[in-house]
Amino acid sequence: MPAALVLEEPLERLTLGERAYARIADLLISGRLAPGEKLSLRGAAEVLGVSIMPVRAAVSRLVADKALEVAPADYWRYYLIANAPESSDSNFTWEHFAGVINKDLADVLGNFVNRVTKFCVARFDGVVPGEGEYGDDEKALIAELDRRIAQYAEHME
Repeated sequence: MPAALVLEEPLERLTLGERAYARIADLLISGRLAPGEKLSLRGAAEVLGVSIMPVRAAVSRLVADKALEVAPADYWRYYLIANAPESSDSNFTWEHFAGVINKDLADVLGNFVNRVTKFCVARFDGVVPGEGEYGDDEKALIAELDRRIAQYAEHME
């Protein structure tokens, strides 16, 4: 064996996922990928010249390393509660996850907040009314809800 080869380090074998991980980590460390900036798996795969699978592996590793946050915990909680299967396994896709979050949380919840805000502006001069005394209707509703919650708790045991 030639003496020059004895001093050489072996070539490092990296999978495409490891290469994608290194490249995305470099983008994060250098600041070229800004905190809070959205990262599309498809877009990253196109830029890196690989399929989506190595990028998905890289993102999974970055999430495990706490270098990336795929979605806030509240999004996951909502998604898992809203899509909990009742009798079989569930299929998860990122596209469905994004669709549920965008439709339910952004559209439906955003619409509700907007309506409440407009109502408060129109009826209460833009101020949310403070707590008042409960009337007979409210007291009856509270008693009925307490009864139903107790009944529900009994059925759960």
